[in-house]
Amino acid sequence: MCTVLLTTIHIATADAGKSKRPHLIYILADDFGWADADWHRPDSFNETATPALRKLMETEGIELDHHYAYKFCSPSRSAIQSGRNPIHVNVQNYQPLVYNPKNENVNTRFAGVPVNMTILPEMIKRGDGNYSAHFVGKWDCGMATDMHLPVSRGYDTSLHYFHHDNDYWTSRTRATDTLKICPKADDLLVDLWSNKEPAHDLVNPKSCALDRSSRLPYPTLSDGTTPDPACTFEDRVFLDRVVDIINDHDIDRPLFLFWSAHTVHGPLQVPKEFYVLYEHVPDERRRRYLAMVRWLDTAVSNVTQLLKTRGMYDDALIVFTSDNGGPIYFGGSGGANNYPLKGGKTSNWQGGIRVNAFVYGGLIPEAMRGRKLDGLGAVWDWYATFARLAGVVDTVDREAATTGLPPIDSVDLWDYLSGAVGVSPRQRLPIGSTSCVNASLPGCLNKWGWGDVHTVVSGLIEDRRHSDGGLWKLVLDANPMSGWTGVYYPNASTPSNAFAFNSVEGCGSLGCLFRLDEDPSEHIDVSSMNETIAREMISLVRSLNTTTFSPDRGPGESQVSIADAACDAALRDHNGVFGPFI
Repeated sequence: MCTVLLTTIHIATADAGKSKRPHLIYILADDFGWADADWHRPDSFNETATPALRKLMETEGIELDHHYAYKFCSPSRSAIQSGRNPIHVNVQNYQPLVYNPKNENVNTRFAGVPVNMTILPEMIKRGDGNYSAHFVGKWDCGMATDMHLPVSRGYDTSLHYFHHDNDYWTSRTRATDTLKICPKADDLLVDLWSNKEPAHDLVNPKSCALDRSSRLPYPTLSDGTTPDPACTFEDRVFLDRVVDIINDHDIDRPLFLFWSAHTVHGPLQVPKEFYVLYEHVPDERRRRYLAMVRWLDTAVSNVTQLLKTRGMYDDALIVFTSDNGGPIYFGGSGGANNYPLKGGKTSNWQGGIRVNAFVYGGLIPEAMRGRKLDGLGAVWDWYATFARLAGVVDTVDREAATTGLPPIDSVDLWDYLSGAVGVSPRQRLPIGSTSCVNASLPGCLNKWGWGDVHTVVSGLIEDRRHSDGGLWKLVLDANPMSGWTGVYYPNASTPSNAFAFNSVEGCGSLGCLFRLDEDPSEHIDVSSMNETIAREMISLVRSLNTTTFSPDRGPGESQVSIADAACDAALRDHNGVFGPFI
């Protein structure tokens, strides 16, 4: 039953010929928890949701066991696009309309990735492959001006939304305090954009809004049926665009495709065909979440088959990662589980930053397929890796340098993935944060993007397994989500305040030090037994803190007038759709 929704995909006839350079495809899941991938669950787990992904990874790919991202959305996405550790591009989960006109540096006054940083498609196109580049899904890298659009930054086409999330059935921003920024509008604003225009023709009618009283994640009519095809699941809209891009592509030309799925980020909405697969799961939040994971699993499987049918798979490298760990806060309202890792999204514990990741495709040498690599890697390392495979000789970002912006931090992983070397070139991973541990602290204004804060390096992972031994992690300052979920989470016994934002654990003068190769779930702080290592790592963190990037985005109060400007532009220029406003 789970394949019914997606098997209507049209598959074009395979053409002859091969690309000079490989097709490069990045599939980015949103809020995909560690224990929500079948391969990270105990054998007795009865919540299977990723059979296709698991098979792809185990038979055709490489599992990346120590791959890392930032602890939440926008910074991870900014990092992937820019090839920089978030400490050098963006550590705030800003709404994309945040803007500080008083900042004299025009390159750093906007939320997202500064326009003078060379991002992935621009870098890939430096090579000799003549790549076609396309973006589909969640952008979250800035929207204030036309120059922040994906198609202004190297992508040939884009179908995307700007904010952190929106409604899957109406494409409207959710009715929360942080997004209710246009009270003068009669309704919530739409957040869906195609290339340089609002995607009005792809927005569902208002009748597709959920009947909240039904408590179902999909629209229903009075007779209990789903109004289909009038109501199209937003991720299906994105999937259709991905399919069109692949079907229409000339396979003699290399393709770069960035597919940034909305799933499995909230709100927990999903087509009925997938929801009913998990009727045996007693917790409603968990049921919805698993159904959404299964939807993504099926979609990726179908796209992979399409690449094979079109004759593109053998020349492809496909990367699949999450943007952060699963959300376990607010009594499990996000539906995710990171068992057995500590913490979750918004924390620098392993459950927040160690992400599900694997790579597959015909470019992977046969001898490497089915292997698990435990070397360090980060989502921003795909910038240099893709650039190398695209034939780029020089990855120095000179445009950024001329405007005083930080250089890239990306490390080329290809020799490690191909088996040419046995040790990952990434041996060190700075862990970023802000001077605001949570929104309740003085100076932290959560509603409009946090005010008087700055970027900090608040931890470090070092791989010494090939020298004096150990995979070490230092955590400084305080961190929320300080606890562990059970095998089944959330469930009926989950208290409503479990792992709320105020569950903060501090670390002492030596920080919290963990040896991850022996204690991957961070149960035992070994700083007092390894003071030399702790002090060495703290010294390095202090040095790294002299390099951080802290753009002046303005105090929170000033953003109210900016929001009004964004609202006015949406109503005046874009017919009720969020978009560039400056």
